[in-house]
Amino acid sequence: MRRSTFIILLVGIFTHSLYPQSFDFSHLDNTHGLSNNQVECIFKDSRGFIWFGTNSGLNRYDGRNFKVYKHSKKDSQSIPYNRVTSIQEDLSGNLWLTSTGGNYFAIYDYKTEKFIANIDSVLSVMDLPPSLSGIQIDNNKNLYLYYSNRGFYKYNPNSGEKLFYEQSEAPGNLNTGEIQSFKVKDGFVWILFRNGLLQRLNENTGKVDIQNTYFLENSRNATIDKTVFIDSQNDVWIYPSVDDQGTACLNVENQSWIFFGKNGNHPLSNNFVRDVDQDNEGLIWIATDHGGVNVYDKSNGTMNVLGNDIFNANTISHNSVISLYCDQDGIVWAGTYKNGVSYYHPNMFKFKKTPLFYHFKQDNEIFDCNVILKDKENRLWIGTNGNGLIQYDEKTDKIRTFKHTANDNTSISSNIITGLSQDHSGKLWIGTFMGGMNAFNGESFTHYQMDETNSNSLSSRSIYGLLEDDEHNIWIATLGGGVNKLDASRTIFTRYNRYTTPSLPSNYIVSMSVGPFNNIYLSTDNGICYIDAKDKQIKTYFKDSRLIDSISNNVINNTFVDSRNLVWIATDNGLNVYNPLTRSFTYITTNEGLPSDEVVSIIEDNNGNMWAGTRNGLTCIFCSFPNNKLDYSLVYFDTKDGLPSQVCNQNAIYKDRQGIIYVGCTRGYISFNPDDINFNEVKPQPKFTELLIANQIVSPNRKFRDRVILKETISDIDKLVLKHNETNFTLRFSALNYIHPEKNSYRYMLHGLDTEWTEVKNGIGSASYSNLNPGNYKLIVYASNDDGVWSDKPITMEIIVRPPFWMTWWAFLIYLVIIAFIIQSFVKYKLNRQKKEFEQTQKIMEANKTHEVDELKFRFFTNISHEFKTPITLILTPLEKLLKEPVTDEQRSLLNIMRRNALNLLNMVNEILEFRKLDLKKMSIHISSGDIISFVKDICQSFSSLASDKS
Repeated sequence: MRRSTFIILLVGIFTHSLYPQSFDFSHLDNTHGLSNNQVECIFKDSRGFIWFGTNSGLNRYDGRNFKVYKHSKKDSQSIPYNRVTSIQEDLSGNLWLTSTGGNYFAIYDYKTEKFIANIDSVLSVMDLPPSLSGIQIDNNKNLYLYYSNRGFYKYNPNSGEKLFYEQSEAPGNLNTGEIQSFKVKDGFVWILFRNGLLQRLNENTGKVDIQNTYFLENSRNATIDKTVFIDSQNDVWIYPSVDDQGTACLNVENQSWIFFGKNGNHPLSNNFVRDVDQDNEGLIWIATDHGGVNVYDKSNGTMNVLGNDIFNANTISHNSVISLYCDQDGIVWAGTYKNGVSYYHPNMFKFKKTPLFYHFKQDNEIFDCNVILKDKENRLWIGTNGNGLIQYDEKTDKIRTFKHTANDNTSISSNIITGLSQDHSGKLWIGTFMGGMNAFNGESFTHYQMDETNSNSLSSRSIYGLLEDDEHNIWIATLGGGVNKLDASRTIFTRYNRYTTPSLPSNYIVSMSVGPFNNIYLSTDNGICYIDAKDKQIKTYFKDSRLIDSISNNVINNTFVDSRNLVWIATDNGLNVYNPLTRSFTYITTNEGLPSDEVVSIIEDNNGNMWAGTRNGLTCIFCSFPNNKLDYSLVYFDTKDGLPSQVCNQNAIYKDRQGIIYVGCTRGYISFNPDDINFNEVKPQPKFTELLIANQIVSPNRKFRDRVILKETISDIDKLVLKHNETNFTLRFSALNYIHPEKNSYRYMLHGLDTEWTEVKNGIGSASYSNLNPGNYKLIVYASNDDGVWSDKPITMEIIVRPPFWMTWWAFLIYLVIIAFIIQSFVKYKLNRQKKEFEQTQKIMEANKTHEVDELKFRFFTNISHEFKTPITLILTPLEKLLKEPVTDEQRSLLNIMRRNALNLLNMVNEILEFRKLDLKKMSIHISSGDIISFVKDICQSFSSLASDKS
C-alpha cells in the first residue's frame, strides 16, 4: 500500500495541472491551405465566408477550402500588397482592406474578384476628396473616412448623404492633431489622438461630448501605436496601455479606468497586448504576445488564461496571439504569430476530456479504460488495460492507482481489469484478465483464483462481469469457464457451464447486465440467456429457433433491456432490437447511420434514449415508441466532438445515480450528462464557392479557353452556360458551417440527368459531371451542419450546355435546305433520266420500226435478187453456147459484152445476197490475191460499147 499512498501525495502536489481547460480549440494552418501562418486580421463577410489577412496573402475560407489572393506584377487587378492588417465590408459587399500601419488601402470587388488599388477613383464617385488616412464602417454600413488633420466624412451609401466633422480649435469640435485610432458604435465616434487625448463625438449633436486626458497626461515612453475597442456596454478599451503595458478599460458612466497588466490587481499573462474583442457571452478576449489569450468576465472580475499545452492538442496553437475576431455565430477566432488560426465555440466539443486524460498523457502512459464504476461514496473506479485500477475523486481531483506488485499478496492480482462491482456492504469486487477475482475492502486486496483440483473455486482466471443479486450472491461471468456464483457468505462457489446447465449456450460469457425484475442477462459468444431473479436458474431467452436465427450475429457483445422492455442486442453486425410484444426485430446498422457495425456497449439515459459504443465512435439513438413500434434517429460522435478515441471498449459504459454516463475508450474515458449536450441548431446557408472545368479553376471575368465563362463570382449567379467541350466540370459548394466542417453533409441532384439524390457525408462539398449532352439541367444542393441540421432551402444552379455549331438550330436548318436540295436534284435527275430513257425507248422503237422496214426491204430485194438471178443464169447459159459457136469477130465482141454485163448483173445480185448475209452477221471475210490491172481493164471494157455510142 505504500505505492498507492505515494501516488496520492504526487497528485496533491500537482493538482493545479489536472483541471481540464474549459476552452477547447480547433486549428487551421498552412497544412490546411492557409497562405501564411502569421494571421494579422480576421473577418466574416455578409455571405458567410471567413477572411484571413496574413503576412503573405489574403485568404477566403469556406469551411473546407482556402482561396488565396496574392499580388502579381503581371496582373494590375490583383491585390496590391500581400500583408493585410484590417478587413471591413461596405453595403455592396465589397471589402475595404488596409495594409501596414493603416497607410495603404485597397478594395476587393467580390462580384468580379478583382482588387481596386486606386481608391481615389472610388472616392471621387462618392464626391469625396482623395488621400484617405483611415476608414471605419459601422453596423449600418455607413463609411467614416478620416483625412489627416482635417476631420471626418460620414458617408451614407443608401442616400449618398455626406456629413463632415471638422478638426479645429472651436469648442465642441474635434481637436486638431493626428488621430491614431477611432471606432464607431451606436451613434458615437471614439477618437484616440496620437498625443493620448481621447474624445467622443456624438453624432446626434455633431459635437464632442466626452473628453478624457488620462493617456495625454500619462503618455511616456510609448512607442507602439494604440488601438481603441468599444465593448457591448460601451466601455472603451485602449491597448496597449500606458508605457505600452497591458490594456486599460474606461468605464464611461463614472469615467474611471481599470488597468490590466502582468503586475496589478487584474493580472495578465503578458503585458504586450495585441488585440481585444468581445464574444457573444460578453467575455472580453485579450490577445497577448507570448502570453496566449486572457479571457476576462466583467460580471465577476475573473480572468482565465488560455495558453498552449503541448500535451493537449485542443489548446491554442501558439502563445503569441496577434488578432482576434468574434463572429455573430459565437465562434471566437484567434490568429497567431506562427501557427495559423485557432478557433473556439462553446458547443464545438460536446465532451470534455477528464483530468485523468491529461494526467496520463503527461506521464506518457496509455489510458485504456476497460470498465467503469462509481461507488456509494461517489468515487470513480476505472479498470484499465494494463495500468491497474484507478480510484478518482471528481470533487477533490485526487487519484489513487493500484497496480500489481510481485511478491505482494495484498496488491491487486493483475493490471488488466475487466470487471467491477460493489456489493451491499461496500466491498469492491474486481475481475481481471488471467488474474482471477479480487475483493477490496479499502485497504487491501483478497484474491480468488482458479483451482482445477477444487470445485469450490473460480472456474476461470479471466473474469468479464460481476453482479450482486437481491440475495447478495455474486454472479461471476468468466471467459471459458461459464458462470460462477459466490454465495452471500463469500465462501461457496457454484459453477455453471454448458455441460451442467444445458440452457447456457456457451462457456464464454463476455458481459452481464441487470434488466427489469432484477433478471441478469448474460451475453455469450453463442447467444443470450438470463438468470431468473426468482429461482436463480439460468434460462434460455429465445426458445423459438426462428427468433434465434433472426439475430444478425450469435456473438453477443452486450445486452440491455430498456424501460420499454425492448431488448437491445449489441453484435459485430450492428444492433438487434427485439420487441417482445410483436416478437419482431429492428436492425440498426451502418446502413441506418451507425458509424460502425461493431457495437460493443449499450445503455439507456434518463430520457429513454440509447447510447451505443462502437469501434468507430459513440452513437446516441433518440427513441420514441408510438403504438408499441420503435421510431428512432441517430447522431454519432467521434474524436472531433471530444472523444479521447474513436474506439469504445466492450462493457466500458456506465450510468450513475444522477444520470451521468461514463464511456471508456482506448485512450481514456468521457463523462457527460445527456441533458447538457448542446447541439448545433443553426441551419446552414450554403453557397456555391468555385467552378472547375477539366480540373482548372474558372475565375470571374477571366478568359478560359478564349472566352469569359463567369462574369460574376459563382456565389452570386444561378445560371451557368457551358459549351459542348466544357462539360467535364466540378461545382464546389459549402455549408459555411465552421463547427467541425468535416462533419457537414450534402445532398444533391442534377435534374435532367440524375434520378436519385447523391449523399456526401465526408464534409467535401462538390459535384462533378462529365460528357453532358446538350440541354438544360438544374443542380439542387442541400447542406447540413455537423449535427445533422439541414438547410430549409436548397441552392440551385441552372446549367445550360450549348450544342456544337453542327448541332445548332441554324445548322439543322442548313442541313434541311441541303437535304431538300439533294432531294430536289435527285427527283430532277430521275425525271431527266426517265425522260431520256423514254426518248431512247422512242428512238429504239423508231429504229426497230426502221429496221423492220429495212428488213422488209432487204427481204424484198433478196427475193427479187433470187428472182433476177434465175433469168440472168438462163441468159448466160445460151450466151456461153453462142460464144462457143463460130461467129464473126464483131458478133463475138458483142456477145462478150453481153456476157460480161450479164455476169456483172449476176455479181450485183450476188452482192445483194451477200449484203443480206452481212446484215444477219453470217458473212465471214475471205482474203485472196488478184490482178488489179486486169480487174480495172475488165471494168473499163464493160463500158466500151457505151463509150463508143457516146462518142
